[in-house]
Amino acid sequence: SATAPGAKILLVDDDALNRELGQRILALIGHTADTAESGARALDMIERHAYELVILDYYMPGMDGYETVAGIRTLECRLARAPARVVAITAAASVRLAADPRAMAFDDFLWKPFRIEALKSLIDRWLA
Repeated sequence: SATAPGAKILLVDDDALNRELGQRILALIGHTADTAESGARALDMIERHAYELVILDYYMPGMDGYETVAGIRTLECRLARAPARVVAITAAASVRLAADPRAMAFDDFLWKPFRIEALKSLIDRWLA
């Protein structure tokens, strides 16, 4: 299943190196992505552009992944926009996250460290 060409992806991570690596990995599998360094910046960008997929670092200073995805969902309702697929990327224990009801706001999770094939499969699943 091939991903739609030109899919709009936003990569959100507070670490500059992770953003750069993320963009390079996405390019290797045929995607370009905008980046944001914080949840607040991501919301500003999402207000101005409709993204099909948001890859969101789960633990960020200030506005964390939960607060950011809640803001995304609120913004989409206010703008009457189709919801983006939001994937949390984290090194946190999956058991703890799975038990948290707030995790239901995310469409999927990608656990660090991840294989490039796992990212490609996830993107293909949500954007095919």
